[in-house]
Amino acid sequence: MNYFNDFNILSWNIRGAANAKAHRRIRELIKLYKPSIIILLENHCNVFDQAITFQISKRSSHWVCSAVYANPHSHLRQEAWNHIINIRKMITLPWLVIGDFNEITNADEVRGGNFVPHMAARLTNVIDTCQLMNIEQWVRFGDRNTKFFHTQTLVRRKRNKIHGLYLNDGTWNTDPDTLRRNAKEYFIELFTNNIACCQTLFQVQRCPQLNEEAYYRLLSPVTYDEVKQVIVNMSPLKAPGLDGFQAFFYKKYWQIVGRDLHNLVQNAFS
Repeated sequence: MNYFNDFNILSWNIRGAANAKAHRRIRELIKLYKPSIIILLENHCNVFDQAITFQISKRSSHWVCSAVYANPHSHLRQEAWNHIINIRKMITLPWLVIGDFNEITNADEVRGGNFVPHMAARLTNVIDTCQLMNIEQWVRFGDRNTKFFHTQTLVRRKRNKIHGLYLNDGTWNTDPDTLRRNAKEYFIELFTNNIACCQTLFQVQRCPQLNEEAYYRLLSPVTYDEVKQVIVNMSPLKAPGLDGFQAFFYKKYWQIVGRDLHNLVQNAFS
């Protein structure tokens, strides 16, 4: 995942990207999120109308990105799945697949309409065949003792097998016993080095302290006007919180939701 840390990618499924209103909105999004890469979907491409793949290189980091807009019609969407699987066979670098797949993998994702198991199975097959992982799942479950974690561990174990190492004398060695012995010696040396203890922490004479006025201000209740002022000062299109609403919603409907929001903030401090 470290390959993608320096990149902010914005992918948007948009109709009518050529009109002036869309141009203004795109400029607003670029100004707001400052993306390194912006991908506009549902626009015709001369090569392939459901996906486009390109390589990103920055200093010593190289990775591949596939932007996908899968056709809303299921019989045409299979072409996109076949294309992704074929692309995977040619890729040896880290790979990000992003876009609008017009498909879900389980019934929990249904928002209107019906869940079609055999359609979901096709997308699941693509994910499994290409050894892809859901970034949201990785953030939520990647390091936990879950079925997802152990499944990903097995996948990575198959790909991350060490076949050989360069030894200290510069020779390449593939003998398992020699590799085990050198690995053990390396980590023994690494973790038994004498490291001088940093004395900086113990040299601190005293920590900064709040004066009496600041102390009582922190203890004072949060006022209605303070909460309102925070909302007023927020950028209206900032990313929404857990409730899914952006700041412009609270600004526009403050007369309706203001008291409830103030009570919510007060409860958080009580």
